[in-house]
Amino acid sequence: MANSLDIAKYLIELCHGRQVTISHLKLQKLMFYSQAMHLSLFNEELFADKILAWDHGPAVSQVYASYCHHGSGLIPNPAAFDVDKALAANEAESVKRTMEAHGHKAAWDLRNQSHNEPIWKNHRKECDAGDGSEITSREIMDHFKQDHATEEYISSYIEDAKASLGKDNLVAMPEHINSATAFSDWISQEAAKLA
Repeated sequence: MANSLDIAKYLIELCHGRQVTISHLKLQKLMFYSQAMHLSLFNEELFADKILAWDHGPAVSQVYASYCHHGSGLIPNPAAFDVDKALAANEAESVKRTMEAHGHKAAWDLRNQSHNEPIWKNHRKECDAGDGSEITSREIMDHFKQDHATEEYISSYIEDAKASLGKDNLVAMPEHINSATAFSDWISQEAAKLA
């Protein structure tokens, strides 16, 4: 069984390798879905730390304590992380599959997705805030194995991820961009439009 902080480091590394952003909120949801993926595929926990029902969805308190200082900002890539030493092959596989299914999603999209899971609804207050209780591995396994563990289901998540990265969701870089400075200026202008 892996250490939850090693799973977090691997998720962060994979996000950086795929050039997708990762914040603390997104990390927490990817931890939850990684645990669910591993339980569904291998009938065992990926990590032993409890997953708790907090206001913004499932969270692992040890991971929270280690990364909460980043707030809503981006988490930097961990230095010198060796996945082959830290994780067993099946553990790494579960994390990779989780990334294929969910890594492309924005933090708040994952938060909302976790809030729509029936398992979350069993642990929330009427105001849609978490009640702080543990979402047990048994609950996660029962929920996700019910419909989610099939190869077809996993493949549909992966296809959804690929489809969401289609040309309609991308911004084309103007042809006149021919230097790093021009690129930086253009990115800043595009980001300002989204703010």
